[in-house]
This record gives sequence, C-alpha cells and structure tokens, in this order.
Amino acid sequence: MIDPGDKHLSVARQCRTLGVATSSYYRWRLRSNPRRYATRRESAETECSIALALEYRKHPAFGYRRMARMLRRSGYRDVGERRVRRLMKRMHIEAVRPKRNLSRANARAGRRPYLLRNLELTRPNQAWATDITYLRTAGGGSMYLVAFLDLYSRKALGWRLSNTLDTSFCLEAFEDAVRLYGRPEMLNSDQGCQFTSSAFLEAVEADGGTRYSMDGKGRALDNAKMERLWRTLKYEDVYLKGRMSAPELKASIAEFFKFYNEGRPHQALKYRTPDEVYFEQQQQKAA
Repeated sequence: MIDPGDKHLSVARQCRTLGVATSSYYRWRLRSNPRRYATRRESAETECSIALALEYRKHPAFGYRRMARMLRRSGYRDVGERRVRRLMKRMHIEAVRPKRNLSRANARAGRRPYLLRNLELTRPNQAWATDITYLRTAGGGSMYLVAFLDLYSRKALGWRLSNTLDTSFCLEAFEDAVRLYGRPEMLNSDQGCQFTSSAFLEAVEADGGTRYSMDGKGRALDNAKMERLWRTLKYEDVYLKGRMSAPELKASIAEFFKFYNEGRPHQALKYRTPDEVYFEQQQQKAA
C-alpha cells in the first residue's frame, strides 16, 4: 500500500492518509528486510561520517551543535545534533578547546612548600618575592617582565625584560639582584615552569644559602605584594604612556623603578620610600 518510491507523496503523508504511524511502517520494513535496511542505513552513516570528517578538518574547533548546522547547510537535511554527537564519539574526534585541569602540576616539577605564612618580616633580605607579568607593545606583541622584590622594604632589587618566556631572563635578573644586594634568606615565587626548572632552583639554592618558598595552587594572595607592584607599574607608568616599542618600554621601566625605589612614598611604609627602609638598618649599624 505504501510506496517509498512515490515522487508525489512522501512516506509520512502516505502513512497519515492510511492512519498508520510512520514509526510502525519503518519498524515493519526493518523486520521484513533487515539486511537491506541495515545496508542502506550503514551507507547513510558512512556518507555522513565522511562529510563530518571533512568538515572537522576545516573547523576543528566546532562542537557537535555547530557541526550539525554546518552539515545541514551542506545539504544533509536529516542530520541532527544527537546524530553528529554520536558519530563524533564513534570517530574519536572532539572540538579543540580549553579543557579542565589546565593547571595540573607536573609530577616531576621542582615544587617547594609555602614558607611565608605567619612569617614576621623584621629586616631586609629576609624574604624576597618574584613574579612574571606581560606588557603590550606598540607593534601588537608582548614583552615579559620579571622582577625581584624585597618584602620587608618593598624595594625592587632586579628586573629583566624579554620577548620569550624562557628561564634565562629570570636567572639573569636574580643574579643581578644577588650581585648588588647579596643573597636573601628566602625567596618566594609561584609554581611557573621558569621557577620550577632545575636551572633556576639550583641557582637559588646553591650552597644551601637560600630557602625556596612557592605559592600554593590557586593561592593568588600568597604573592599579593608582587601583584601590587605590577598594578603600580602599569597604572602609574605604562598605561599612562600608551603602547611603546620594546626599547621605549625598557627605558620607561628603568626610569619607573628608579623613581619607585628612591622617590615614591609608600603607604605601607608610613610614606617612606623603599630605599629609606631598606638601607635604614645599615645606616644605624654604620652610626
């Protein structure tokens, strides 16, 4: 009674005319000739999978919802989200996107415990902190800045600007600070790959002179004084001048840190400058 090859009446309309559910018709058809029906279905699945694979090569960041709409625009009218999702799972493909646990620590990384909790700061070089931030340049790129800060006096001890995030510029800044001001009793940083590298750890802990402390995972406040330094640098200098070229940015940072240490009153230091607090004990001993 129902002719699937009729060019004028669809199967659905024929079923409605006869008072038969469309699902019942297809169930009967499957039971009467399962091999033929399965072959046609497998052929349609294969064709859809090929189209999906080709679309995925063009747009690997699309998920199953957007991919289903792309396939429908290409002419696959009966392709829905559930079908695309099932095919993507079967083909072991998924959208390229950020995933959870991106900050999962490397088991081999040289991590250290956090040692600054409840520590009373009473003298210069008792504890330093370090961190890395990025700054935009006029050409649309980024430069990376590392600095070392004395936590007692808030004095910026050493810094380096680099266009790459490797360990070498952090080591150079640390060695400059040590050469000018001596070794700290303790150094605190986050768990960035530059600071957990074997080269940096060996330089800091050489001869057992400096204990290394690291922020806990997700503990942004553990290094709050470094974050405050970055805010001061950006809002009082970099952002006011607009985007600069790399040489201009380097000169501007050098000028700012000189003013920050020697001339900028610090509220937490009772409006004294970092240099006044840092060298105060040395001047008292000399007197």
